[in-house]
Amino acid sequence: MRPLNLNAITGLVVSAAIAVDTALAQAARPNEYIVEYATGAGHALRARDSLASKGDIRVRKSFEHAVFSGASIETETFDFDGLGALPEVARVWRNNVVTLDPMARQAEKVEAYKALDYAVHNSTGVAELHAAGVLGEGALVGIVDTGVWWKHPALGGCIGPECKVTGGHDFVGDIHWRPGLEKHPDEDPMDNAGHGTHVAGIVAGENEYWSGVAPRSKIRMYKVFSDAHGLDSDDATVIEGFLMAAEDGVDIITCSIGSFNGWPHNAWAVVADRLVDDGIFVSISAGNEGSAGPFFGSTGASGKNVLTVASIASDKRPVRAGGNVAAHFANDSGIPSFVDWAAGGKASGFTTWGAENDLTVKPDVGAPGGSIYSTYLDNSYSVQSGTSMACPYIAGVAALWVSQFGGRAAHGKGWARALGRRIISSGRPLPWYDGAHTYDNFTAPVEQVGTGLVDAWKVLHYDTQLEFDTMGLNDTRHFNRHHQVELTNNGQADIVYTFSHAPAAGFETYECTTAADDCRIKPWKKFKAVQLDAVVTRLPEPFALEPGESKVVEVRFDNPDKLGWNAAALPAYSGHIRIEGSNGEELSVPYFGLGADLQEVIGPIFRKGYPVAVAGADNATIVDNSSCSFDFNEEALGFPRITARLKWGSAQIRWDIFEEDWTEREWTWPLKVGENGYVGAVHGIDKSTGSADYPNVTVTFPVAWAHRNADGSELQRFHEYWWPEGKLGGGEKIKPGNYTMRFAALNPFGVPENGTQWSVFKTPKITVL
Repeated sequence: MRPLNLNAITGLVVSAAIAVDTALAQAARPNEYIVEYATGAGHALRARDSLASKGDIRVRKSFEHAVFSGASIETETFDFDGLGALPEVARVWRNNVVTLDPMARQAEKVEAYKALDYAVHNSTGVAELHAAGVLGEGALVGIVDTGVWWKHPALGGCIGPECKVTGGHDFVGDIHWRPGLEKHPDEDPMDNAGHGTHVAGIVAGENEYWSGVAPRSKIRMYKVFSDAHGLDSDDATVIEGFLMAAEDGVDIITCSIGSFNGWPHNAWAVVADRLVDDGIFVSISAGNEGSAGPFFGSTGASGKNVLTVASIASDKRPVRAGGNVAAHFANDSGIPSFVDWAAGGKASGFTTWGAENDLTVKPDVGAPGGSIYSTYLDNSYSVQSGTSMACPYIAGVAALWVSQFGGRAAHGKGWARALGRRIISSGRPLPWYDGAHTYDNFTAPVEQVGTGLVDAWKVLHYDTQLEFDTMGLNDTRHFNRHHQVELTNNGQADIVYTFSHAPAAGFETYECTTAADDCRIKPWKKFKAVQLDAVVTRLPEPFALEPGESKVVEVRFDNPDKLGWNAAALPAYSGHIRIEGSNGEELSVPYFGLGADLQEVIGPIFRKGYPVAVAGADNATIVDNSSCSFDFNEEALGFPRITARLKWGSAQIRWDIFEEDWTEREWTWPLKVGENGYVGAVHGIDKSTGSADYPNVTVTFPVAWAHRNADGSELQRFHEYWWPEGKLGGGEKIKPGNYTMRFAALNPFGVPENGTQWSVFKTPKITVL
């Protein structure tokens, strides 16, 4: 459990109850970063040696690849800003913890069942491809996950160059591991958790009753989790898996893990994005935090050119003999059948919603992820639900394409993005489903399912290739009205193209309670679909393309700021630009926008009553106890502890210490210790990114790319930071005296140079004893 149990009370004084009696006795995960070298891959060794010579910098792992040259490091004396200022360093990120989605952990074993009962491939066009003999032969898929039970007969029963599982790597070992502990890597990516085996079966599994999407493809597994109890990994380990997969020659990488984030600038997203540019197709699961509502994206899935995959419930679900719905089938229950159900073919309620914190359009497309049958540990099978299941489905579709047309070796680097555009544009719209009712008059929004359910038949057979960026309209202040689409006719005959606009369901995403004046992004269960139609002021007129011919066209939107929408409720609107060919082809390009000035509506980024700052064993507020002894004995607890809740993701959270008389009027950027009253950044513990068995994560501020807080689990609800030792970013302990403490988060679209674009927590002067 997390040590925080906090309730805010409205009014001037906010009390907090923080359980800290045993937390500080637990080990702290070291202060870890990922750095990219400024010198590039050709000088990585020199840059690494130079970093290591700085003193308290320990290089844990070097990354030497054409797309990313850098290292994961530990340090207790360099902070985020200090590392970024080093001449060897181009960019810096925290090495964040990543997790398996909780729904994916709830696997239930089932018996094999008859092929005619399994209809998931019918809804995606995969069954038609299988019937035509397209089975994925020749494609090589890299999977980054918990490993694979390669002994499974449906996965070939062996590991090696001639097997379905050709190899891979175990980065962490088979004994229990979590970030911060010693790894025990080896060459056998045997699965001890089950998640990766289920994913592998969705891609390439096959028996006499059932098959995955690309059953004749081969896979390589890169294991980044240890066992069923080791459900945490970190960015550096996942990046290591991605880069090794790329070096091993895979054309496709799929990964069904992540953590709350929603920023395309995090380290894993940056590396994954670059791999796509380098010619590797990448699919990553959107996440299973749908209950939190929109604007709650995941880590790697936030990469711009990564295919971010939403979950759509399987058309049919398993039932026992006699028709009783169940997820688990005992030995005496017989072979299950599959029957229609109300949620079938609809967006899964758990699928994480976009868009990103910078209003980038995500997710991209949906695939079957609810009630999916696949391989499991000990040669068994299970039914699981999650975007973890939808993501490898898309990788399987990519493998089918590669088996017919080739990958990077055949087409060069640009093929991966081009295939991504084919898959996105193939999506079929779904009706809006709120978990209880289907609304056929509304289409499920782009921020939930992208373009809709993938159509693999279109992906492999359509003559038309589209090149586009998903149409991010942004908010009304930063409105982006002009968008381009390039069409290419790869067929043998002329095609005439026509364009139309198909709005999706709109939603008012923001609410404020009357009693407490507390504003938040609404959870999914509070959503009511409303008509919010974008005004498209320019659609291309019909035109023809000859075989081999291309044309770039423009689509233009009008700013919705004059449409009378309720801007205070952050109206989210989306839809598709439909493109129809005279040959019967139907494709779509998604768009998304926010009908309000985001910065103006959000105002101060903190939720009502937050941040809360307490000190002392009695959890007195800083107002009542501003003296800091930094005695962290449980009878004293003489150090500040701050808990914050964000209405929106922040590009940066800072906790800085200034001289006693410093005021906001003296704000300068960048901050430099010893100048303009700046004493240093806090070096403490981040309680909001750890795990149940490893809750203490060392942090030196700032915290970059922070997610917004939701009202679900405690990890969703709070950003919690402690300053137990009184250390500053350089590792030194603060001297006795009086100081000004500034805790602040950068507002949406804010620039750090402008002090007014920070939400600042007002605290009294503190006295260090």
